[in-house]
Amino acid sequence: MTKILIVDDHPLIRAGLAQTFVEYMKKTEVTEAGSGEEALKILSVGQYDIAILDISMPGMTGLDLLKELKKRSIAVPVLVLSIHPENEYAIRAFKSGARGYLTKNAPPAELINAVKTILDGNRYITPGVTERLLNEVVEDGSRRPHELLSNREHHVMLALCAGKTISDIAREMGLHVKTISTFKLRILRKMRMRTVADITRYAVENSLI
Repeated sequence: MTKILIVDDHPLIRAGLAQTFVEYMKKTEVTEAGSGEEALKILSVGQYDIAILDISMPGMTGLDLLKELKKRSIAVPVLVLSIHPENEYAIRAFKSGARGYLTKNAPPAELINAVKTILDGNRYITPGVTERLLNEVVEDGSRRPHELLSNREHHVMLALCAGKTISDIAREMGLHVKTISTFKLRILRKMRMRTVADITRYAVENSLI
């Protein structure tokens, strides 16, 4: 029996994924968690063969959960299944401990293939991510401005580029408005830019959005 934990704050997404596993995989037991905090509690007391994890969740994000799992030495292979394109989060997900990254527009067959690949003890890496990883190795060690950001700063940066207000981001992440304002100031300082418009232009030029 393969035990799968689905972590996503949208009930319909969780239900659809659970149905997919029932249809395409034999002998599966699916558990659902609606938040990173709930998933952490479940994984702290039970063993699972794989966790399917969303990145953009209120409160504890997917990357936050990956970090916490590593900190607590909770060994569970994680496939990140996100609405965000690979160029936005894939490398960060792998560096945080994920075993695979897939976008939510992928067909069911690819999802099942990714899960089986990870269950076999391998990483699931698409050609696009492979190219980005190779580019990082080949480059002379210099880091681009957005690579200096923490995971949460990177999340806030993309949200600002998408036109969301400080209040919108605070509500989505379950954080105080002042905290998001601090993140914004850190982002501008680390990237050596003056305005959100500068960041947005940079994000477009570097295919981050």
